[in-house]
Amino acid sequence: MKKRMELHDYFFFYYPNKSKLVINALMAGLSIQENQNRVYVNRSTLDFLISHMPVKSKINSTQENIKLVGCATLAYTKKDFATLNKISSWLFEHLDEDEEIDPEDRTIKAIVESQKNLYRQSMDVKKGLDGQHKGDAGAKNQVM
Repeated sequence: MKKRMELHDYFFFYYPNKSKLVINALMAGLSIQENQNRVYVNRSTLDFLISHMPVKSKINSTQENIKLVGCATLAYTKKDFATLNKISSWLFEHLDEDEEIDPEDRTIKAIVESQKNLYRQSMDVKKGLDGQHKGDAGAKNQVM
């Protein structure tokens, strides 16, 4: 008699060291910069996410989903319509146009938190650049 594999055992067998190795590999696959040949890496990574790790499922933790959604969001800047379609499919395929959106939906939570993180990162970079420019002006004044 076959015993059904528990979810933890499934992850251990199919995704060893998932929280670090697999998630980082998927993030790297989503972060490939624009190049005609490398766009296929983005598409393949998204195909894997759509088929094996839907964002609405409990396969990934909330933090893992936030990281993956953040990387996928940055891929929206690419001008490859197939990639954009796959991102939309991964994020929104479970939502109906006629239904109310549940604020407790795992996907919505991941999207909101990832956007907050991206905003914080952009503000940190802006603060760093502003401080660097002010430091440059101060150094110029000291030389003169």
